[in-house]
Amino acid sequence: MVNRAQAAPWWKKFIRTGAACLLFLAACASPTSSSPKSQPIQSQPSPPAATETPSTPSPAPAGLTLAVEPPLVHLAAELDSARAFEITVSQDVPQAVENGTALGLALLRLGMEQGSIQVWPAAFAPIALVVHPANPLDRLSLNQLKRILSGELTRWDEAGGANQAITLVLPGPDGGAVSTASSGILAGKRLAPARRVDVQQESDVIEVVKVNPGALGLARLSAVPTGAGLKLLEIDHAAPTSENAASGDYPLAARLVWLLPGKPASAARSLLDFTATPQGQAILQQAGWEPVSH
Repeated sequence: MVNRAQAAPWWKKFIRTGAACLLFLAACASPTSSSPKSQPIQSQPSPPAATETPSTPSPAPAGLTLAVEPPLVHLAAELDSARAFEITVSQDVPQAVENGTALGLALLRLGMEQGSIQVWPAAFAPIALVVHPANPLDRLSLNQLKRILSGELTRWDEAGGANQAITLVLPGPDGGAVSTASSGILAGKRLAPARRVDVQQESDVIEVVKVNPGALGLARLSAVPTGAGLKLLEIDHAAPTSENAASGDYPLAARLVWLLPGKPASAARSLLDFTATPQGQAILQQAGWEPVSH
């Protein structure tokens, strides 16, 4: 006989069974600890925007150098606009070329053409003897000029002029007047006039001569303004013209030369060729030089 007090009603058993099924289904639907957890997608930083590097001139090839005298640095840089050379300053350009420099630019002096290096003329410039318009002389002999530059002849009346002392007015080294007078007139000896005034530029020579009747100035012909009212003395009846300087009739002319080793680099030849072009000649003329035609 069934004890009714201990037996559960049928409907309570049904509820318990249904609740257990629901719990089982819920457990199956929920993720377990062993299931991989989904990770949030993190945005990656964008790569930095590409920036353009400003272009810079290509450096000169290693070992390819152009040796120049100090006054010619600016001119050399203009001629070598392509920057094919590293420009170096030298007080002895021929020696620098012999020691391995690819090319040299210098003022022609005695002895340069006697070494093992090649000398190529680039340009020239007549050096004018500039005097005050009141000076009665029209010319000097080459011997008289030598004596003035060496200090032996100190007065104008000793050369047939006025009774006054000669004051030599000399510019800085840019135009080559002093080195040309030393090399071409005094055979390499230093200038030693009795009275001397040194100025910075060739234009300063003109200004000093304008106010000094006893002055004798040296300056390139290109630096003497047209209509300045000054006199340009002849040397042995030869006027300071480009034609006379080119032919050698006028003996006082600065000469700009290229110096090359025995086997010059192709870049050196290219620069020499450039100076013969209209653009290269214009650079030389703007600097007060007359280009040499090859």
